[in-house]
Amino acid sequence: MFSNNLPTEPACYYGATPWEGFCDWLLHLFDLIAGFFFLWMSFVLGFYGLPLNLVGFGVFIITFTLGLIFIYEGAKEPTPPRAVATKVEIRPQNPQNQLVKVTYAPTTELVVHEVVEQDQTEFFEDIIRQMLASPAKIEPIISWVDGFALAITQFPPADEVVAGNLTGKTHYQTVAFTRMPFHSKVNMKLGDQDFSVRLRKADNNPNLVDLALFLKGFHRGASSYPLEPTAVLSVA
Repeated sequence: MFSNNLPTEPACYYGATPWEGFCDWLLHLFDLIAGFFFLWMSFVLGFYGLPLNLVGFGVFIITFTLGLIFIYEGAKEPTPPRAVATKVEIRPQNPQNQLVKVTYAPTTELVVHEVVEQDQTEFFEDIIRQMLASPAKIEPIISWVDGFALAITQFPPADEVVAGNLTGKTHYQTVAFTRMPFHSKVNMKLGDQDFSVRLRKADNNPNLVDLALFLKGFHRGASSYPLEPTAVLSVA
């Protein structure tokens, strides 16, 4: 956006408006009149009124010089018209404001290395034991999709795993699941202590949606199960 704080200029300045052009022409006319007036005075005083000494000669030189200066200013070309600054909304050409290229590269294949189906009691007992083994010991949260509660163990970020992720292939070390309707919280008693596990719907996760679809048709003899359009799931 152009700034409205333009440099301060004389009121009579030859510019974009007719009034400014008229003022500029008037100033030039005044300079010419004043210049010829001072020249006329210098000659009149020099020949008729000034004494023939240094003072008289000085006054002659001053009036004659002023006349030449005013005539020179009045005879100059008018200042070129200045451009009118308009308030235009433009996008600053700043690299910080430019959008970067965004590429969406979703997962094209899920590779599951172990599938474990459990009953609800066994499943949630294992979840609680994993929580107790963790230093944080916070209430666990697991994903639920289309009738499946899922507990996924991924491989450590080794070079091969990272390279596979970059090419769209994600490896799951273990997928443990149990079939159950959705409940926001499942309470469990382990020993003499009470625990709870929260379930979170993951219907917006395309990988887990496809994984649940894969588990519905999974059997040990199958090595892969094609899904469209998001991913292909494989059992390694």
